[in-house]
Amino acid sequence: MPAVIEITNLYKSFGKVPALIDENLTVEEGEFFGFIGPNGSGKSTTIRLLLNYYRPTRGTAKVYGLDSVRDSIKIRSLTGYVPSEVDFYGDMKAGELIRYAAKLRRWRAKQKMEELCDLFEVDTEQYMGKMSLGNRKKVLLVMSLMHSPRLLLLDEPTLGLDSLTKRRLKDYLITENERGTTIFFCSHDMAEVQELCGRMGIIRNGTILEVADVNAISASDCRRISLKTEEDMTPLFSLFHIGVIQHTMDDYLHFSYTGDINLLLQALQNYRLDDLQISLPSLEDAMVRYYEKKLDKEDKEFERANSPAGFA
Repeated sequence: MPAVIEITNLYKSFGKVPALIDENLTVEEGEFFGFIGPNGSGKSTTIRLLLNYYRPTRGTAKVYGLDSVRDSIKIRSLTGYVPSEVDFYGDMKAGELIRYAAKLRRWRAKQKMEELCDLFEVDTEQYMGKMSLGNRKKVLLVMSLMHSPRLLLLDEPTLGLDSLTKRRLKDYLITENERGTTIFFCSHDMAEVQELCGRMGIIRNGTILEVADVNAISASDCRRISLKTEEDMTPLFSLFHIGVIQHTMDDYLHFSYTGDINLLLQALQNYRLDDLQISLPSLEDAMVRYYEKKLDKEDKEFERANSPAGFA
């Protein structure tokens, strides 16, 4: 069986500006795959290339072995797509738009549509032009999920949703994934990726930096330290080479520590502490460190490449 998503040497430019640079990625059947990166990194462009909304400058993108350009109609019948931005005809009611989308797909599962409208509390009589972003997103979710697609391409699907709807959507996606649906999940919310996804791809400036298990990215010997004291901690910070310390309004000091935690605890015994909290880093903390390491490596490589002979 072919991979659900198979991207090979995919390059896309808009004029002289590259959006994706020789992207390679494989997503297997049944995965809940996270795709993360800063704004403008190429996440949305990747999805649009898979659906043939953009055509590649070079390289290939396949879904279930189908070519994204030649077989785009078949691919769209197998997928549900939720873009990050939502814009519809303002003079249509939500119910009219949902029924119109169902007719285009030749889909007649009225019960499924009604169940999704109830789940996301969609007001089918409200005009689209009078809806908030969150309510328009709910309509889009119904339209994207009602035909029970084998593959979901979700680009910031929780953006604009209230907390209750976010929870309902996450629970729905978990259930669908357990039933075999493959989910490609783009998000800026690291907590969402950590909660939902098994593997994730990290993309920056159109280049995939790494694909790894979510737990492998966030797990390390690094700890997040929070302490409260009235003593001067400068000697300890110097001793352990701790350079980035956050001060908060409640007089806590926060910093990351990588190394033998027992050595740090032994040194802290020399200080009077009002409180001490030690925790594992969040995925967001891990991602920040990951980007910092990548940038530091790129800077060093640039310096070596541009250093005069004998001074590298």
